[in-house]
Amino acid sequence: MKSIPLQYESLKAVLIHMDANIRFKISQRLPTIRITEKMVPLRVRSLRLDEYSTTVNDTVYQLGIYREFKLGENILEKIKRENDYGGIESDLDQYGFRISPGHSLVTPGDISFRDMNSHALQYDTIGVERSYRDELKIYEKALLLRTNSETDGITTTEHDGNLEGNRADLFPTYGLQMPLDTLKYHIDNLYTELLPFECRRFNLKPPYVCYIQLTIQTGKTKQIQRFPYKIKLYEAMKSLNTLLFGGRRSLILAERFHLPTSSIILRLPIGFKVGTRQLRDLPFFQNDRFNILSSILDLSFFPLDLISIYVKNANDVQHPIVSTAKTLIIFGFGTDVDKRTAIRNCSNRQVAFRSIWFTITVEQMFGNVQYCLENQLIETCYSYSINDEKTAKELFRLIKTHINNTKRTKRCVSIKTTDRRRLEVFYIPTKSMQNEEQVERMYDSKWILKIRIVRV
Repeated sequence: MKSIPLQYESLKAVLIHMDANIRFKISQRLPTIRITEKMVPLRVRSLRLDEYSTTVNDTVYQLGIYREFKLGENILEKIKRENDYGGIESDLDQYGFRISPGHSLVTPGDISFRDMNSHALQYDTIGVERSYRDELKIYEKALLLRTNSETDGITTTEHDGNLEGNRADLFPTYGLQMPLDTLKYHIDNLYTELLPFECRRFNLKPPYVCYIQLTIQTGKTKQIQRFPYKIKLYEAMKSLNTLLFGGRRSLILAERFHLPTSSIILRLPIGFKVGTRQLRDLPFFQNDRFNILSSILDLSFFPLDLISIYVKNANDVQHPIVSTAKTLIIFGFGTDVDKRTAIRNCSNRQVAFRSIWFTITVEQMFGNVQYCLENQLIETCYSYSINDEKTAKELFRLIKTHINNTKRTKRCVSIKTTDRRRLEVFYIPTKSMQNEEQVERMYDSKWILKIRIVRV
């Protein structure tokens, strides 16, 4: 039977319901529909941007520098491992030194979360080399002592960290305590780091050839493509994102839009715009990060259903993008942030604390209970991720000891207030939660503890 090609309107109707990654493939293989594909709104369940990777739904597009060793050359273990993970996420110079990733170079469409006055790291200084050689001397001395017990009659129990002098001459206690395989791995890593210094000293080329590697991975399935290393890695990332998202006539509609916390600069095509109601993992670089994000977000989707942030200062939670969201997830606090003030500045209906990089103490949770009692008209429900049930029990003990009119059951404390309201403090196992979205928010904890004011 002769096949009949889809007409224009039918093609658009099919494309809009097609998985984004399949659309990318079709667009590249069938240039005749490329223009139509760009005109149809792109809908994705999840979009994650990083400096050298882009994740669309369950598919990761990752770029790195792959180093292929010349025939007969010894393959260094560290480089082999980096190759296995898709290549190093940094450009390399003629000797193999990592070089500045171009953070000071912002092209049209890019967004940067870094202070432009920041200085690029240097990897090829005399001080860096000296540090590597000192550390290598320590580890090699440890290896010698462990593989030759007759050396100078020294055993691993003598001089337990009591020697004085230069760091390179200190008895390598920690080298003697770690597993032998780990010790050898550290030594191999240091030789790898010193290789560029040797190449520069004798004006030699590294024993490998560099390629830009594109890894496309969905689950356990990988596709790998390698290209001659003729442009910078950040330029390749710009080209990749332009290929995926450039030239689109309408918004990219993302149910969830993720921005990894450590992103410094994102290489995006001109006109890149996202419509989303869930903004996750805001980077903690630069104070005006919220205003920077406004340039790539469609504000008609505000207020957001959910936003997750790292709090750099107590006022972050009062920014309109944050304060108007229905649910706020805080996954980290800056070292100088007054957590108590930040928590009290929150006005969202749901505030969740995912304690990945910080700890909320029992005393701080008790302070939040007192705050809710003092401000009984607030409608915020606070959720804390906890791993030890003892934390909840200790909070209950504090409440019973210091607050009157309390009633306790096994996992709940209820406090009657004076205006036909009551405050509830309770905890439940994460695995018992029915709402998939709620489980995803607190997936890294065993228990969820909640504090809320309810009407009687």
